Amino acid sequence: MKRQLIQYQGGGYSGCIWEWNYCLLIDGTFHDLFSSGRMGIKDKESLETLMADRAEDDDYCVYDLDKPKDLKALSEINCVHLAGLVKKINEIFECDLCETGPVYAVCRDCGQEIHDYDDIFLEDWHGCGGIMSTAEAVICQECHAIGTCDRCGDYDSAGVRRNPDNEDEYLCQYCGEWESEQD
Repeated sequence: MKRQLIQYQGGGYSGCIWEWNYCLLIDGTFHDLFSSGRMGIKDKESLETLMADRAEDDDYCVYDLDKPKDLKALSEINCVHLAGLVKKINEIFECDLCETGPVYAVCRDCGQEIHDYDDIFLEDWHGCGGIMSTAEAVICQECHAIGTCDRCGDYDSAGVRRNPDNEDEYLCQYCGEWESEQD
């Protein structure tokens, strides 16, 4: 069985020339995961044309989903895209797509593989031009819980610290500063 994920430069949207699009080929059967704009691929014939026309270009990438090294490389793409792929691929194929395990993300803090979309937290959000924003980090559920402020409920990538006045409470840098200012 041959299972490949193809990442390619698809169509864009207002204010964006192109964006990464994704599709699957499973034993030659085409599955559209995300396609956008006029260059979004909706069928196998269009994919074959793209791959033939752009054979020398670097605007598409093929991941063999049965090879651990390709799964590792896939885990390092844009984390917002990866989270969506983990959800969609593992839902469609009921976590049974890859013999080596489902597509996964890797926690920035502990390095754990995250196979379940519900356990993925996206952090370190920032703007990236126009109205677009993106996250820079994937955090697992356990690390997210450890780094969440007991007072405000926000995740603090700098790490929460124990409240000196209450040993059972951990505060983010902002609530901790506020606490210090009140003394």
